[in-house]
Amino acid sequence: MRICIVIQSDAFRESAGMRIRYDRFRDCLTDPEVTIEAITCAVLIATPKLDHDVYIFCKTFDVGALVLARRIHAAGKVVGQDLFDDYFSQYADSRLERFREWMRDMAPVTRFALCSTPRMVEAVRPYLPGIRIEPVDDPVIGYDPLMVAALAEAKVRRAHESRLIEIAWFGIGDNPYFPVGIADLIACEADLARIERQGWTVRLRIVTNTRPFDGIGAEVLRGLSVAHEFVEWTEQAEREVLTRATVALVPVNGQSFSRAKSMNRAVTALNGGCQVLNIGYPLYDRLDAFLYRDVDTLLADMTAGHCRVRSETMTALTQELWAMANPFESAARFVRQARLALSAPPPPVQGPLCLVHGQNSVMAYHKATMALRGISVATMFTRAGWNFNMRFDVVAGEVRVRLATALASRFMPPLLPGDPIRIGDLDFLELDLAALGVPAFPVPAVQDPGCHARMVDYVDRCCRAAFGPIDLLASDTLPARQALRTVRAAA
Repeated sequence: MRICIVIQSDAFRESAGMRIRYDRFRDCLTDPEVTIEAITCAVLIATPKLDHDVYIFCKTFDVGALVLARRIHAAGKVVGQDLFDDYFSQYADSRLERFREWMRDMAPVTRFALCSTPRMVEAVRPYLPGIRIEPVDDPVIGYDPLMVAALAEAKVRRAHESRLIEIAWFGIGDNPYFPVGIADLIACEADLARIERQGWTVRLRIVTNTRPFDGIGAEVLRGLSVAHEFVEWTEQAEREVLTRATVALVPVNGQSFSRAKSMNRAVTALNGGCQVLNIGYPLYDRLDAFLYRDVDTLLADMTAGHCRVRSETMTALTQELWAMANPFESAARFVRQARLALSAPPPPVQGPLCLVHGQNSVMAYHKATMALRGISVATMFTRAGWNFNMRFDVVAGEVRVRLATALASRFMPPLLPGDPIRIGDLDFLELDLAALGVPAFPVPAVQDPGCHARMVDYVDRCCRAAFGPIDLLASDTLPARQALRTVRAAA
């Protein structure tokens, strides 16, 4: 079985998601007949042949992925999803509507879905009714309990003798939608100050990406009362800082995005021989016996020189980690879910794909739609001159709906009398809107920004009247149009 992880760009290969999830799954495969590789959406759209058995989409929230998924489904292959960021449960946040719409548009061709946590499963379940969704933990690798215990005890001993606590905060420092990262760290200022008020010296090292410091991040960090140092994130830098740190600070705020996160940061910190201070939401409750929820308890144990990560707790910690994040079991579960999907019946076909192009679209999406015998629609806003087989053109102050002759012959909708009109390489006939019971589109509204969404509605209505059930998607790459509403089948 060949599994393909569909990714948005080559840059994702360097991301935490690739490193701590798919790379580890691949390294821990025990079945020689199973392979896992990652390929970008753009490469797959352009490739003439789909050679994998299962395609699992990861963070590909654009129309190209939706078109590709339909091509995969039409080829009899399995479409799956792996979801580990909750951009879906914030129903009142209009900024995230594009993620919710994408998920709804992906659902008709999705055969199964994986999530990194049970809470993430519940976040996406409303969008994937009737689809099997299973949690699969991020695996832990390189865990050596003897090394962890020796390292942790040496750090505590050094801190106990010097009254110096080296603290590490690590992770992505920002998010375009949620106050996380550096914001979570700053929220711990009072706790860090409390450590120093109790007679300890704090040395904080912040391992993160540089992007937060292009904005107000650097100014905000200047408000920290404890000595701190910024270290640009690399995998090696994270490992070195955690190896040195006595305590890893892993605060979690209570918003839904944060509550759905995996256990990975706490597990990584424990694997580095750190005492873990989890301030805020108890995301890591499965590991409660091995971490701290408040500064006072941590300092009491530090003063006694007897902390929660030590030789005597290694057996229990190892059992918990192995039950939760055994890399071979996680990889086996990942593969098992893909194999189950292969034997499951494919979702029913909704109808021909109808791709509505806005002002700026992508030729590869148009070509893929045409290759699927779909309907590629040029609206009055479309700039490209490709061979669309359906057009909404403004002629003499009104919108005319034109079909390529091959499309008209295939569906036999009512047409206005007259000879075909040549546009580009295709001949077109005009759709009889009155016979279909569809009113004319009000051309003066074209100047209204909201007209784009209404145009998609209108295309949807015309296409359903002319062709019956369709699978409609909207494509526009302009930033102002990326949230353009897609219209799904009414029934």
